[in-house]
Amino acid sequence: MTTLAHSLGIRVVLSTFIYSDEFPETNILFSDQAIKDAIEEQNEVLRDISAGI
Repeated sequence: MTTLAHSLGIRVVLSTFIYSDEFPETNILFSDQAIKDAIEEQNEVLRDISAGI
């Protein structure tokens, strides 16, 4: 998909985040404010990148 996008002159940004509902005991991490802040910061970076394309 990225090769096709590049051939069409489209810039690609890949972003991942690990999450699985198969391990509910680890999902408590998402209630931590630092994690929420980090996710929001990543989202802001992606918005900035998208605005510049």
